[in-house]
Amino acid sequence: MPISSLKEAIESQIEINQFLSKNGIRDLVGDYGEFLVLEALGGEKQTAVTQGFDIKNKKFGKIEVKTRKYELKQDGSIKKENRAVGFKGKEEQFDWLAHIVLDVNFKVVKACLAVYAEVWPEVQRTKDKIGFATSSKLESSIDITLKIQDAQMSLNKGI
Repeated sequence: MPISSLKEAIESQIEINQFLSKNGIRDLVGDYGEFLVLEALGGEKQTAVTQGFDIKNKKFGKIEVKTRKYELKQDGSIKKENRAVGFKGKEEQFDWLAHIVLDVNFKVVKACLAVYAEVWPEVQRTKDKIGFATSSKLESSIDITLKIQDAQMSLNKGI
C-alpha cells in the first residue's frame, strides 16, 4: 500500500522501528551488511559492545563489516556513495574488512574482503574512510560479490 501522507509515513516508520528493535537491529544498513556476511561466510556475530570488529570467522578471523547504501535524492537522482567510514578506535582491532555496497533498494551491488594491513594505511591517508575502488583493488582483496548476492537471496527467502 503506497504511503500518501507524512502521517502515514511516520506511522509506518514507527512500525518499522519497533520491528527492527525487537529483532536487535539498531542500524538497518550496517546490521543488514553484517547479516549478509554472516550468511555468506559463516562465523559468530559479535555483540554491540564488542569493540573493533563485527564477526569472528574461522578462516578470516576478526571481520569488520562496513556497508554503504546509495542515497535516493529528492529529485529522484541517486548519489552513489561507496566509501566505508567509521574506523576511529579500530586500529589493530580487525583482521579483514568486508566492504559492501548496496543500491537504493538494498540490492547488493558489489562486495569485497581486504586484509587489515593494507586497508589501514588507506584509512589513515584518507582521514577515516576508504572507497570501494580502493579496497577492491588492494593486493589482498577478494571479490565476494557473488557470495554476498547469494546470501541476500537466501536471507530474502526467509523474509
